[in-house]
Amino acid sequence: MKKTILLLGLCLSSVITFSQVTVNNGGFEGYINLPYCPLNAFDNTSITRCSYWSGLSSNYGSSCSSYADNAGAGSYVQYFNNSTFGSGACQPMTAHAGNGFAYCSENGFTGGSGNDANNELVYQTLSGTLSSSVTYSFSAYVNTLSNQGVVIKAWLVPTSVGSLGSDILSNIRSQSLSGGFQSLTSNWVQIRMLLTPPSTGTYYLVIGDPTFCNDGNHTIIENWAIDDVSFGVAPTCTANAGPNRTDTLTCAGWPGVTIGTASVTGCYYSWSPTTKLDNSFTSQPVSTWSNTTTHEIYTVTVTGDFCTTATSTVQVSAAPNPCPGCCRVSGISSNNQNISNFVVYPNPANNNITISLSDKTDYIQIIDMMGRLIFEAKNINDNEFKIDVSKYSKGIYFIRAKTGDIIEKQKLMIE
Repeated sequence: MKKTILLLGLCLSSVITFSQVTVNNGGFEGYINLPYCPLNAFDNTSITRCSYWSGLSSNYGSSCSSYADNAGAGSYVQYFNNSTFGSGACQPMTAHAGNGFAYCSENGFTGGSGNDANNELVYQTLSGTLSSSVTYSFSAYVNTLSNQGVVIKAWLVPTSVGSLGSDILSNIRSQSLSGGFQSLTSNWVQIRMLLTPPSTGTYYLVIGDPTFCNDGNHTIIENWAIDDVSFGVAPTCTANAGPNRTDTLTCAGWPGVTIGTASVTGCYYSWSPTTKLDNSFTSQPVSTWSNTTTHEIYTVTVTGDFCTTATSTVQVSAAPNPCPGCCRVSGISSNNQNISNFVVYPNPANNNITISLSDKTDYIQIIDMMGRLIFEAKNINDNEFKIDVSKYSKGIYFIRAKTGDIIEKQKLMIE
């Protein structure tokens, strides 16, 4: 058998965006000259028509000791671009995104000799210098057309090995050929790998089938396509829910407090519980309260690519207005002075209301629009007085309170 299949487990399916991109023309959109329609799967359409990318082809040989060196033209790596000036209907598929993509035709063994079949890889020289102390994340979309058993993997090859295809292939053969990703469908599927360069320097990024060195007798032509390649510093996802916060009632209501810390590209956030949060899937949601229920403890779960997960918690408390007499709605006093000695919240309300008082109160009354007294409490010494209004019909009411020689009335809406 030609293929030894090892699967790479994936956690997420969303597109990765990197803050430091070092791959050029990852979407295969740019080309040196216009691509044309290949005559067939064996047509020698060079990927050098595509900017930055090149192709490698190696003949199978006995234990990989004998192989042909093909780079660029003659690699059986084709480039398609379905733009206005492109090849159009001859493409074997549409691109994952945009117009361009690369397409590899892996010719199987013929006659069992093992010396007249080609296996293809694509590669380019990454811009910038890679550090041996940094882990990098590789991502691409691949399409195996009809699930032909193609396994895809990526390697970093030092540019110091040389510029010939044989130099690059020899280095790959010195690395591990195990592992990789096999698509289980014939659609575009995202693959990811973590790559760490062995030393600091410049590198080729090589992508292809890790079993190109297999000596099995395989007569099936296998095809695969690649698009939207990304490469950059792998994000480190940590969880930090931020300091404990308190949402304090003001004259304008509950302002809300922001919890959490700034987001990191490549990390994904989820908060629990979702109560009182404006968005439970952002790194810094806003928690807004409507009453003085004691507190809520939120947990943020931060998930990164390749299954890294971290959690952190934060407590958000609610507090009444620390200065209830500072911003009262004007009431009507017995001597026609504009003054206020209480505040009602929430307003509108549908269950319990809280009346925050600035002093000892002789009585509190609720009066309906017909002027009828429907509730009364006397001699109140508490700073906060609660009333269940759920039993009253929806509509507008008035709350009247007497503190000393001041009688004040405020409007209440019950929903």
